[in-house]
Amino acid sequence: MAKKPICTNQGFKSFIPIDEINSLYLYVAIKKIVPEIQKASHGNIIAEITKELVQNFKIPLPHPRRSDQDCWRTGTQEGRGRKKHDR
Repeated sequence: MAKKPICTNQGFKSFIPIDEINSLYLYVAIKKIVPEIQKASHGNIIAEITKELVQNFKIPLPHPRRSDQDCWRTGTQEGRGRKKHDR
């Protein structure tokens, strides 16, 4: 996740969020689908992940009535709560 504009080459897949999607939400959502993307990749020495492969994966959008920041905050608070109760 870059805080300022960067350049990438053809061997790098860039995810650029639209204005309506928070970058942190996109980061967390992508992190969850990385194992699936890796399983779908191919190649013997270096796993190749093509643009077409990445485009076939769907990233769920937050509910329209809740901002993605609210979703992130709620998930984080719930996670913390569970850890405290498990102790």
